Amino acid sequence: MHFYNGNAWVSFNDFWKLNGNNNIGNNQYIGCSNNHDFIIRTNNTNRIAIKSGGNVGVNNNNPTAKFQVNGSNANDLYVAINGNVGIGTSNPTQRLHVIGNVVANAFNTPDYVFETYFDGHSEHNPSYSFNGLDEIYQFVKENKHLPNVPSAKEVKEKGGIVLNKANEKNLEKIEELFLHLIELKKQSQELEKRLNDLE
Repeated sequence: MHFYNGNAWVSFNDFWKLNGNNNIGNNQYIGCSNNHDFIIRTNNTNRIAIKSGGNVGVNNNNPTAKFQVNGSNANDLYVAINGNVGIGTSNPTQRLHVIGNVVANAFNTPDYVFETYFDGHSEHNPSYSFNGLDEIYQFVKENKHLPNVPSAKEVKEKGGIVLNKANEKNLEKIEELFLHLIELKKQSQELEKRLNDLE
């Protein structure tokens, strides 16, 4: 294997061994000492391009970001100079900007809400308990956040929230709201029946 030193092709074996190097000096490296791009090829096709300005492209000879990967589509992965990461976009406006769907498999659908309410317990989440509106009112009054939902202080201490867990908790609260609405509807129907009986 050879590399071009700017004047001639030189054997790697004279400077850099492919089976390991243990006496490399500070001035030995693979790359360019002038203002030229560094290209890595396989099958006579450019695979990785390191531009003279520092941008790195995989299957992209002219990356416009610090790190840009082109797979089956352009801009499959794009790391902008400001650190924003884009998937499917070359103009990420947030720390993570995704064009397309994101699938997460750590999500636990909170069927335990309905299991606990109708069956009295849940094998999926034995520690879960369904609270009445009076209990929730007292909890929120004292803690300033919903039960089973982390407080702002907890989120700050942990450095953020796990999105899968947040989605699970949001759905848990939506299911609880439906059950409270069903209960309120039953109460309303009972009151309406009593009023009709009094007439």
